[in-house]
Amino acid sequence: MTTHPHRSGYVLRSAKRRSDGQDCTVHYMTPLQSHTFARNVEASGSMIHPQDLTVDSAVLVTLGALALPRPTAQGFQYIWITSHFDPDHTLQRIFLDGQDGDSPIARRAQLPFDPRDHSFKAWATLSLLRATKFMHTHNWIHRDLQPMHLFYSVQATDWAIQGFDHAVYTPSNHRDDTHSLPHHIFMAPERLSNPTWLPSAFVSPSIDVWSLGLCLYTLATGEKPFESMYQYQNFVERQTLQGHVEGLVASAGQADASFQLLLSRMLQVNPDLRDSLDSLIHLWIQENQLEDE
Repeated sequence: MTTHPHRSGYVLRSAKRRSDGQDCTVHYMTPLQSHTFARNVEASGSMIHPQDLTVDSAVLVTLGALALPRPTAQGFQYIWITSHFDPDHTLQRIFLDGQDGDSPIARRAQLPFDPRDHSFKAWATLSLLRATKFMHTHNWIHRDLQPMHLFYSVQATDWAIQGFDHAVYTPSNHRDDTHSLPHHIFMAPERLSNPTWLPSAFVSPSIDVWSLGLCLYTLATGEKPFESMYQYQNFVERQTLQGHVEGLVASAGQADASFQLLLSRMLQVNPDLRDSLDSLIHLWIQENQLEDE
């Protein structure tokens, strides 16, 4: 078993599905993770049926779930079986984490692909744009997109989304629970800039477009968009965030000009100015000549 790198009371175990021998992952959770269990089972289970599972599924797929009446001797009460998930395959682990003296740079050297190669970045970006669109098409807004929730399964160009703890189904769940949303440097700025912002702003697809844009900045450059939450808040309070973001966009453009064009349409402080995913996907395909639409 492997301890989840970002959650307490949560361990993972690799397994194979008996019906077809396909790789899967068993998630064991303590009672502390009851909300995580319930929301992730609900969200992923409503988007993809287990029979429709493929190696390039856009989200982590629920294959089975069990809530025990009481915890086991090991303290686990919730068991969630999903498509294959390896925490070492997240954008967080590839580019940002340092664990047990293992630097991101050293880890990248051990990967079976070169994360600095633009071909990898181009296909991974397209995959993530499409995965986010898939989620929105099924009426789910993630609201917590960040590098640890983006991962590749088998092929490094096939990426998916997980971590639906704070996802909301629209339009039926238009409720004001923004106080429970986590604060981190990949969250949308409207959650900081205006405490009286309408709750509906937090169930808009634009909130995911911003967060995905910052994640793609990390994919393009290998860097965090902000040094700290304190720095991010200062930019918002001083109303200088757009200027900083323009610097991020220019920096991503040094990796490839197509990133500058893409991120300039995603990283707009005003959520109304962020482009749609359909438009962004079309732009990315055309700029990188990936395939015929």
